[in-house]
Amino acid sequence: MARHVHEYKNRLRKRFSRIEGHVRAVNKMIQEDKDCEDILIQVSAVIAALKSCSIIVLQEHMVNCMVQNGDIEGEEITRFSQVLKNVIKRM
Repeated sequence: MARHVHEYKNRLRKRFSRIEGHVRAVNKMIQEDKDCEDILIQVSAVIAALKSCSIIVLQEHMVNCMVQNGDIEGEEITRFSQVLKNVIKRM
């Protein structure tokens, strides 16, 4: 499990580093008076990336917390995971 946690954290760190860079780029676009449409497109990309990270954290929680505590089992995880993905993507 320790290796899994390490890989999970590394994956998230890399994603958040990219998001952080993307947010800095949006800030620069604002400072440079770029077109509002272009800024909005980049903001939506940041939001999508954050949603993606949310899904990863929720899945990690389901698999490594809820399952280990006996709160949820295999097939339930798959269904619950899909529902969460759909909800988050529609937010």
